[in-house]
Amino acid sequence: MQINSKKLLKNFDNYYETDKNNINIAKLFKSNKVPAFKIIIFLKQLANLLASGIDLHKAFEIIINSEKNIVFLNILKNIQIQIANGNKLSTCFKKYPNIFDKFTIQFIETGEMSGKLAELLEISSIRKEKQFAFSNKIMSAMLYPLFISLAAVLLSVIMLVLVIPKFVDVFNDMDLNLPEFTRMILFISDAIKTNFHIGIFIGVFYIAINNLPITQKYCGYFNSFIFNSIPGVKFLKNRRFLLLFSQNLAINLSSGIPINTAIDTLANTENNNKDKQTLLSIKLDIEAGCSLYVALKKHPAIPDIFLQLVKVGDETGSLDKMLDNISKIYTDEVDYFINRISQIIEPLIITVLGVLIGGLVIAIYLPIFNLGNIL
Repeated sequence: MQINSKKLLKNFDNYYETDKNNINIAKLFKSNKVPAFKIIIFLKQLANLLASGIDLHKAFEIIINSEKNIVFLNILKNIQIQIANGNKLSTCFKKYPNIFDKFTIQFIETGEMSGKLAELLEISSIRKEKQFAFSNKIMSAMLYPLFISLAAVLLSVIMLVLVIPKFVDVFNDMDLNLPEFTRMILFISDAIKTNFHIGIFIGVFYIAINNLPITQKYCGYFNSFIFNSIPGVKFLKNRRFLLLFSQNLAINLSSGIPINTAIDTLANTENNNKDKQTLLSIKLDIEAGCSLYVALKKHPAIPDIFLQLVKVGDETGSLDKMLDNISKIYTDEVDYFINRISQIIEPLIITVLGVLIGGLVIAIYLPIFNLGNIL
């Protein structure tokens, strides 16, 4: 059955620009994004419906009827139209690179060739779910101290700019001999209040140069240097690489995807240039005939325990299972590290916050206490 795609797309609320094939989707992704959990749920739903014997077009119809996100709804409608016109699911997904990553498309292509589309869709959803959970752990570990720190800085600035200056006139009227600590706080308050516009200018300027094409690259180097200087960040980045590498490779190998193809796809989805070069180097060694163990051994960032477990997997022919075990080991290690960091950071932040705010309060009331002693 052929469907007039242009007619159906006409009322899609201007999310798409029609052309002779179907659409131009570039405009959509510049301003809209589908949440990761939506994609995970969609893949699980589609896998379950196909496993139940429902055909692909009908499965999309069922999912579309329950979808509330307008952006994702229109994407699903367009994919359904393309499927009705005879396109493969993997071909449709390739038109949405910001929604469906290369691994997901690779799984679907393998599923279409092997006749196990439902099974591969389920595996793909599990992979994305694990990555989503890992990202959330890292985000949660970073957001809490960041939020508390920003709140502390904001509260301190408010006190220094709005509250403390009001006491200056009081101290002047009382002609008090101010303690050194109070004079220092008043000096800081005056400096911030006087140069507040400079601080705003620097903030706006920094944001601007980070978004200019000519300076974005160099700002990225600077930001990375500062970020990597934070204790624990290098450890987390290394464990993230090892975890995602072992996790993705285990899932791909168990799904019948060749190891060099899986590593190449992982390299193409990696944002860290150093890790990307490492992956490409491993891929070239494997294509040259090296085992995964030999290819990994050339890179000092790979821990010895990782290498030994991969070697066992290579020798026993159970590399996918061994890589899955490795991913579980590093998942537990990252969980433990994040929990320990949280236990250390929470009391530290509370202490710093107490000292910071308490110090400002003491600086304000110290002259008043001294006045009471004089009287």
